[in-house]
Amino acid sequence: MAFWSTQRIRAEQHQLGNLIVPFDINQVQQGAYELSLSREVITAPPVKGPRADGIGPALEIPPGEFALLYTGERVTIPPAVIAFISIKAAVKFDGLVNISGFHVDPGFSGHLKFSVYNAGNESIFLDYEREAFLIWFADLDAPTIDPYHGSHQNQDGITPRDRQRMSKRSYSPAALDQRLRRVEEKIRWFFIVCGAIATGIIIPVFIVPTFKAWLNKPAATSTQILNPAMTPSPFPSQAATVNPSTSPEQPTPSGSSSPARPTATIIPSATRSPDATVSPSRPSPP
Repeated sequence: MAFWSTQRIRAEQHQLGNLIVPFDINQVQQGAYELSLSREVITAPPVKGPRADGIGPALEIPPGEFALLYTGERVTIPPAVIAFISIKAAVKFDGLVNISGFHVDPGFSGHLKFSVYNAGNESIFLDYEREAFLIWFADLDAPTIDPYHGSHQNQDGITPRDRQRMSKRSYSPAALDQRLRRVEEKIRWFFIVCGAIATGIIIPVFIVPTFKAWLNKPAATSTQILNPAMTPSPFPSQAATVNPSTSPEQPTPSGSSSPARPTATIIPSATRSPDATVSPSRPSPP
């Protein structure tokens, strides 16, 4: 088995005329031909809105979703040749994986169909009518006696079978992650609404009455503040009433007695009176 070179592909196309239709000599690169993406594509149903397959400048494949893609060129493989196909590296690096097979049987004729899966974390955009696939050709040792005559012979676009396969959304890890994110968002909004309702109930029922009661609490009068005598003393033992009293005569150094000096006796009282006065005691008669 020998793979065809660039010049061999150009020569076979010139000789056969229908190896690749339409054929662009500039799309033969390093022994492979670059196939373009047609508008015959289909993806899984979107979460919202109608399908946008084949509309606009590019096709969007969401993360974790499958898609069926058809080439813009029609290929015809001779019975003595086998072909190999792949997605271009620039597209594969974004996470797009070909899951439909990697070869084209001898005798096949029609547009090639790629079944792909986006294994990345972001959407992949493919421009319509731009090169996205590669095909290589290799010789068999002899023409095969059983060329391809299967159901895909002469296919040229999306079929009812393709639409049936892509009629339901896939349950890939990325799709499940999106569903979990939507559930988390709903739960978050549920707690926000519940918190707002609870706040609206607690404030008028508990906080407002408590605040009003605190405002209506009686304060100390100015008379009590200005006249301390109206307030019981916290230290009753320190209050005293001074009354006159007499004391016995004290002897003098000469041995004679002298009238006692007036003294004052402090009698504790329960309350100190601001009018308390000290009066001298009278000496007792000799």
